[in-house]
Amino acid sequence: MEGIMALAIPIVAIVFSFGACVAIITLLTSVLNQRRKHEHEEIMLAIEKGVDVPFKSRGERNPFTWSFFFIAFGLALVIGMFFTGTSEWVFWAFLPMLIGAGMLAAHFLFKKQKKKDEPEISEIENVKGENNEDQ
Repeated sequence: MEGIMALAIPIVAIVFSFGACVAIITLLTSVLNQRRKHEHEEIMLAIEKGVDVPFKSRGERNPFTWSFFFIAFGLALVIGMFFTGTSEWVFWAFLPMLIGAGMLAAHFLFKKQKKKDEPEISEIENVKGENNEDQ
């Protein structure tokens, strides 16, 4: 009987912990879907009544969020592996850090490239001035 209990306890713990994760994800997904469905019904009702529905934007997102997340995650792995003595796996801990650094570099490179592609304000004013003179 003790052998069966010793084997059953870890199995039950694994099954219940996995089941709890699945239940939490299912609950969150259900709540989000119900909220979206309710918002959709409100918008459709407002459109049917002829009310102007304003567009809801998500707001401006911080472009550095995911890059800092990856850098912090990689740094935490490196520190954790340093203190636990598993230095042979530390290469894998540097991957998230490098991904985050690459995301930061890409952001700044594309930001500079975008500025080069945008016309200067004086060029825009000249075009506006030419259009006004034509009229």
